[in-house]
Amino acid sequence: MRTILLLISIMIPLSAMAEEFFYVNTLQKHSTKLNLKYEPEFDFDFCITNAKFCQKLEQDRNYSLLPKFEMYKRPTEWQWKLFWTLQTLDVLTTTEGLSYDCISELNPLLGERPSTLRLVAHKGIVFGPSWDNFKKNTSEYDLNVANLITGIVVLNNFDVINDAKNTCNKIR
Repeated sequence: MRTILLLISIMIPLSAMAEEFFYVNTLQKHSTKLNLKYEPEFDFDFCITNAKFCQKLEQDRNYSLLPKFEMYKRPTEWQWKLFWTLQTLDVLTTTEGLSYDCISELNPLLGERPSTLRLVAHKGIVFGPSWDNFKKNTSEYDLNVANLITGIVVLNNFDVINDAKNTCNKIR
């Protein structure tokens, strides 16, 4: 019991002293400007002192010792709005097309005559579970490709609907 009291009586003043020695001013911590400038004069003789490494780099640009960083442009808000507009138009034009007796759905997962609810549920199942990952990891190029493909589908739906107005019977 005495040893515990002795240890406590020693630890309290030591812990108070430790705080004084390691005190960090939070304003100073967050306002310090870092010098991130690359100054090549410090490694002017790198390839002289590391000749084998530099030779391997020159021979093989995919040398595995250097980290590879992929940088890509993020999609703009306009591109996301276009994406959702095209997805909505896809559902609406598919529903309109299915109101004719000579048109059937080509997606084998949906059947020949899916309801509007089933079309919306299908979009939700495809995009829902992976939405966070899709939004974080989609590049501007990837979203442009998705918008192009969906745009072609929508244009095709309009073309099929225009043909069906002249030759088919409306059932819905």
